[in-house]
Order: sequence, then structure tokens, then C-alpha cells
Amino acid sequence: MAKGDKLKELILYIARESEGDEHFGVVKLNKLLFNADFEAYRRFGESVTGQEYQALPSGPAPRQILPTLQDMQDQSELVIREESLYGYIQKRPLALRQADIHLFSQDEIALIDHILQRFRHMSATQVSDLSHEFLGWSLAEPGETIPYAVALLGREELTEQELEHTKVAEERARKWREGRAA
Repeated sequence: MAKGDKLKELILYIARESEGDEHFGVVKLNKLLFNADFEAYRRFGESVTGQEYQALPSGPAPRQILPTLQDMQDQSELVIREESLYGYIQKRPLALRQADIHLFSQDEIALIDHILQRFRHMSATQVSDLSHEFLGWSLAEPGETIPYAVALLGREELTEQELEHTKVAEERARKWREGRAA
């Protein structure tokens, strides 16, 4: 299985399950994927898709979302229809085939269904606003990767020891990124 397979199949699953959700578009898709992956990490110790998420001004999004959506369109697995919604143009993903749900565990499907139900009646703006409350997004610089481990932290004040550990981890991550860029 290729690394992006679960992302593609989850996009198809979410798109198919969200057909009746007038608020479902690419922005909401990003937030549903984010919630599924980070909640899975919190509950099960690993994400559903294994994708890396970045901090964007509108909230967290999978780093590979745009090339993945384009590839899915090129492969005739998905179309993105532009529709007018409350004076805005909504880019609505529509699945052209069923998702291969055999790639997901029963626990993952139950979690994804729970997330879909939780956010079904929310607009993309409302779901984005909620994602801005996530500590990982609020601490990350634009374009920076949001570590999954942040899902394990609450919103309480950090202790001095936790703050010191965060500084050390941040410094190590900075050096690692610099080493990769060299």
C-alpha cells in the first residue's frame, strides 16, 4: 500500500458520507481529515492516514492535500464542483467511486463516523474556528509541521518542566530541519 492510499480512500469516504452536508467543501474536508487523524493519534497512538499536517492561516491541513486532490481528479476518482453558497464559491469534492474501507480498522471507521456526525451541521468557518483552538495549530508558524504528539496535550498551563522540554524539542526540530535543508 502506498503512503497516500489511506488519504485518498479517506477523502472518498468522507466525500461520499458528506453528500447531504450543504457545508461540505475542500476547507471542511481539510478539517475533518485533521480531526480524524489527530483524534486517532490521541485514542490509538497512530493517525488514520499517516499524513503530515501543516499550519495554514485557515487551520491545519494535510501537507499533500492539493497534489492528492489533483491526482484523484486526474484518475477520475473525484471531481471538485464549484458552487455558490451564501455569496462564496464552495469547492465541493464529489466521490466518483466507493472508498476501499478495508484499509481501515473498525475502530477507525467508528471514529471517522463520529467525527462526521459531530461536525455535520457546522459550516466550514465554524469547523475552522474550532481547529484554531487546537494547541498544535496555535503554536506552529505558518507552513510548519504540526507534530501528532501535541494531540496528547491539553489547553492547561504548562509546568516549568514541560516548557523546558518543549524548548529542547523545538531546538532539536529546528536543527533537524536545517540539516534536511542542507
